[in-house]
Amino acid sequence: MKKQYVLLFSLVLLMGARGCSRGKEKNKDTTPANGQAKVQTGSLIPFPPNEGAPGKNNQASLQKMKMTKKIHCQGVVKAHPRDMAVVTPPMKGFVRQLNHQTGDRVIKGEIIAKLSHPGYLKLQQKYLSAKSHLDYYRQDYKRQGELAVDEAAPLKKVQQAQARFEDYQARVKSMEKQLQMLHIDPEQLKNGNQISTIALQAPISGTLTRVGVKQGDLAKEERIICHIINQNHNQLQLDVHERYSNKIHTGQKITFHRLSDTSHSYTTRVKEISNYVDPNSYSFYVRAPLSHLEVDFKHGRHIEAYISVGTQNVVAMPEEALVTIENKPHALVIKEKGCLPVLMKTGASQKGWVHIKNPETLSGEKFVLHPSPFLE
Repeated sequence: MKKQYVLLFSLVLLMGARGCSRGKEKNKDTTPANGQAKVQTGSLIPFPPNEGAPGKNNQASLQKMKMTKKIHCQGVVKAHPRDMAVVTPPMKGFVRQLNHQTGDRVIKGEIIAKLSHPGYLKLQQKYLSAKSHLDYYRQDYKRQGELAVDEAAPLKKVQQAQARFEDYQARVKSMEKQLQMLHIDPEQLKNGNQISTIALQAPISGTLTRVGVKQGDLAKEERIICHIINQNHNQLQLDVHERYSNKIHTGQKITFHRLSDTSHSYTTRVKEISNYVDPNSYSFYVRAPLSHLEVDFKHGRHIEAYISVGTQNVVAMPEEALVTIENKPHALVIKEKGCLPVLMKTGASQKGWVHIKNPETLSGEKFVLHPSPFLE
């Protein structure tokens, strides 16, 4: 009988030990490595044992203040249409010489490429032939006119001579324009100096952003040899939703930064406002100059911006009082035995203060100004 009691007591001890072991494992799963429980919204954080409640210098409350009202928008950097150009051949030709590559800067009139083709020689031959016929029909028309005055030639012959003369006169003028488009001077052909190679020149000064051919290619009329952009007068073009159309005015301040770099911001002012609303995006564009900035903003770069449209009365709190809990901004409200994390709905920030959109949650409450020690 005594042995049965001893066995029963041993089983009770064993079950108790297993229960303690499970309890320890459970606590190990739910407690972080630093031994503190996870901070959650609405869960009280006890004051640090060595510090107690925060002093008056570490307490703050919501403040009413004026903040600049801003409209958030995005856009791109664009060159003015007059500062963009494409170079295409006026007539098809083989690329015999290519003087530049993408990224090179060129000056207006500089030769970018040289082309050659039998068609250039044929055009010059046709021009010289038409010019010769024109001289002949000019003399014939003059002669027939003189005969008509003396009534030695019928009116019909005069009209025929006039028609032939005017026809070849039009042909010669047309081919002269074509030669000029090829940068061939018709006067140079009088001595029989025909040209087999033409030069393509830069229509504007700027940077080659794309070269679409290589040496030996057959470049047809519709093929683009290169793109040229002069970025000295780039503009900022922003897309603004139509609901803000009555709030945007010329002269308003724009603060912007690159999408990939929020550490540096720049300013400009609204210069031009579109009166057209895109039916797909429900937005209109706003343009602003960039040439006053020392930093270059390349054509096509995407921008994030804020347009200042006035001031508004808001309730705000210091930025340093906010902590991130569960990936959301919180304030640590001071209670009798600890701090209570309260979720904050924030708006724009300005000069170290943040607009609070749900101030009723902290009505009359004090919160910790420097909360870091209470989360350690």
